[in-house]
Amino acid sequence: MPRIKNIKLNNPIEKHFNVLTPYHYYFFSLIFLSKLPIFWHVLSLIFLSPPMDYYCNTTETNNISNDLKNVCPCKEPWWNRNVFTETVQTKFGLICESAWLISFSQSMLYMGTLFGALVFGFLSDKHCDEFQLALSIPVFLIVGFKWLIMESPKWLMDNDHIEQAAMVMEKLSKFNRTSGEIIKEEIEEFHSTHTSKNRRRMNFWHIFKHKRLVLNLGCMSIIYFTCGMGYYGVSQYIGKMSGDIHTNVAISGTLLLPGTITAIFLLKILNRRTFLMSTNLLSGIFMVIVICIPNHLAWVRVVFACICNCFFFMSFMIVFLCGVELFPTSIRNSVLGFLSVLSRLGQIVAPPINSLPELYSGITFGIMAILGAVLCYPLPETKNIELPSTLEDSRTLYRKAVNVGNQGKKISVEQ
Repeated sequence: MPRIKNIKLNNPIEKHFNVLTPYHYYFFSLIFLSKLPIFWHVLSLIFLSPPMDYYCNTTETNNISNDLKNVCPCKEPWWNRNVFTETVQTKFGLICESAWLISFSQSMLYMGTLFGALVFGFLSDKHCDEFQLALSIPVFLIVGFKWLIMESPKWLMDNDHIEQAAMVMEKLSKFNRTSGEIIKEEIEEFHSTHTSKNRRRMNFWHIFKHKRLVLNLGCMSIIYFTCGMGYYGVSQYIGKMSGDIHTNVAISGTLLLPGTITAIFLLKILNRRTFLMSTNLLSGIFMVIVICIPNHLAWVRVVFACICNCFFFMSFMIVFLCGVELFPTSIRNSVLGFLSVLSRLGQIVAPPINSLPELYSGITFGIMAILGAVLCYPLPETKNIELPSTLEDSRTLYRKAVNVGNQGKKISVEQ
């Protein structure tokens, strides 16, 4: 089994998970399947509310004139249904003074996902359309995954549930067909030699008592916001660009696959901070390139926008890994919930930004991505370091990262 090299681990649970096991692949598969229906919902907006052309003051197709295209005011529009027969815009007549409701409705869907992140439930309207029903049914099936996975043994140990942590580790050993005879003794020994005083009564608000942790949380908050706004915003941005919307979205989706595979390998090579900084910076650079390309080079603009979206997607993946590694186990879920809210807020503001002219929306996405790259610099490196169990562990992450880097240099010199 693959093993992380040049890393000294004292925690028996992390020693076990340092080796990729069948349970890792099993757990990853369940998480992967649970994400598919959620992305269907979010990205369906590209096809539910695409830009639609209309002609005013005529109901006869042979009287259509470009002079009457997309003019306001218009009481009886004739819609161009060559691509989409029905959309949110045509169904509710959202043009002229009511056109802002298109981006508002998109933001409201993201607002629903924000509340979902807060209360871990579903808040959805009754969309009577078969399309929305088909997207929603698979989500309910995912609830059954609760009985297919086990509680985090590190969380159990850090919250003094030693017996339960040992039971989970023993079950995992049976699942992986490895020896787990002494795992309970190892957990008890490790727990007894590490004081639990700092773990008690720890909650999210303790973060604000430490400048280093406040800095980490502040930087990660803006980066999460940027990643949420950038990925979903650029996805919609590509949908409204000139050319066939289906082709544009297909190109964008196709590029995400090699981007995901590349990210898996780069995670083993690059440091967390370097990777996140690079993907944010490249997202911003490619978006700046897009707005500088002339409009008549439509295909070139689409391709560069899709590359930009690929880097945003890679940032969106790595940021969730970096965020949880910066904070101790007992409040890690609270921090993740808080940062997820910031990501959802980014999604909520993406549709109003896309309602602006392409130049201004592109500039906004580009500048925010570059800002996200800059804010990665103050963050500590977390690669090849044990996950923090206390606030003190989180405060000393920067020093640990420096020590690990120095040890790595020493090893390479000796070799």
